[in-house]
Amino acid sequence: MPKSRQASDNASRLDGHDRVNRSKRGLTCANCRVRKTRCDGTQPGCKTCEVYGVECRYEKAPPMSQILAMAKRLQETEQTITELRIALHEAREANVAQHTLSIERQIPNTPSADTSFDSASYIEASSSTQVAPESETAPEQILLSDLSLDENGKLCYYGPTSAVHAPPPAESTNVNDSYSSMSDARSLLTSAALESKIWEEFALGNAAIQTDIPRQMISKLLQIHWTWIAPMFNWVYRPAFMRDMAINGPCYSPFLVVVMCAHAAHFDDHQISELLISRARLLLGTEILNPSSIPTAQGLLQLSARELAWGSISQAWLYSGMAFRMVSDLGLHHSTTKIATLGHLTAEDLEIRRRLFWSCYFWDKAISLFLGRMPILQELPFDRCPELLDDSAENDLWAPYYGDQLSPDKAPPGEYPPMKSHLVSSFQNLDLTTGENSRLCI
Repeated sequence: MPKSRQASDNASRLDGHDRVNRSKRGLTCANCRVRKTRCDGTQPGCKTCEVYGVECRYEKAPPMSQILAMAKRLQETEQTITELRIALHEAREANVAQHTLSIERQIPNTPSADTSFDSASYIEASSSTQVAPESETAPEQILLSDLSLDENGKLCYYGPTSAVHAPPPAESTNVNDSYSSMSDARSLLTSAALESKIWEEFALGNAAIQTDIPRQMISKLLQIHWTWIAPMFNWVYRPAFMRDMAINGPCYSPFLVVVMCAHAAHFDDHQISELLISRARLLLGTEILNPSSIPTAQGLLQLSARELAWGSISQAWLYSGMAFRMVSDLGLHHSTTKIATLGHLTAEDLEIRRRLFWSCYFWDKAISLFLGRMPILQELPFDRCPELLDDSAENDLWAPYYGDQLSPDKAPPGEYPPMKSHLVSSFQNLDLTTGENSRLCI
């Protein structure tokens, strides 16, 4: 054999051997992935798991049949979403046309010079005269004048004495037809909530990739959150959160997911909770360098609750204070339909802002009462009752969820039948004060 050919064969064999070694070194077991430690990829067990004395597990790559099935399911889901959006658009147009026709029938006959006015302006004018007298609308106009748009196009709140106060842009006359009536907004949010359930499977996979937490663990911990934490505090609006988790939308951030999992892991595995909370604190250092956002405020609130449960009073108070400041910076206490045109907000945006503010208001009163300190949120919205437009979760079934294993002191799932959750009505009727005005609407 010629020397050149023999050298070429030896080089190819060495190259193949290097590729095999690199592929082996690239393997990371599930335990090392959770710990964020280097894994040597040794099979059947790596050295790190051998030191810790735990079972070493490698997650197998999904088969091609499963990948093709998921691709087909994704295509079907996109087609279903497109059909739903078309149906919603047609139904909304029909509703607006019918509403406009009924108004035109109620308008008395006037000269031709007066018949060319805009019907939308008539609706707004007539509704404003029927809702409240002039003396009551003036404070709301003053509050709305304190809202401005920052350089990123987001709403910010600056009081009348602020040196950086800038007037908001002039309101557009082309108001989104989603706000033409309360019934339109309710139907739109209900449909979006049903549509968001399609995204949950994709959302878990995307979150697992971005946070480096196993998909099964995220699914279990989020289920614990929705079962035990969300009904009480209602910090996160589930439909928007799950949808944006799948598409990396504005209502989602890796920091928020890690905090939610860390808080929920407190009820399941304290060791995992400690690992996740350490990672959440690292992510928080990056989040606070960015402009205020709703996911960051939601994560800070849950960090506050988690630290309070662990007895870290100072940390809980500081985290909650940061969240309350961020809520004020975003102007969430001005979450009325009148601000929709300022930042091109949708009905869902207003619902998220309204829910988050009243959740903050509740947590502010709860932690202040527990610590015997003065509340921070003193400025209330113009509409002082937390009326939620999306009540689709009111009739959802609720049942206890304990994770994979049941402790001896926990009842089996069959002994507690699923019942209506009453999430919306329970949140709206939280008792915060004593006396006649014991409701949240004070």
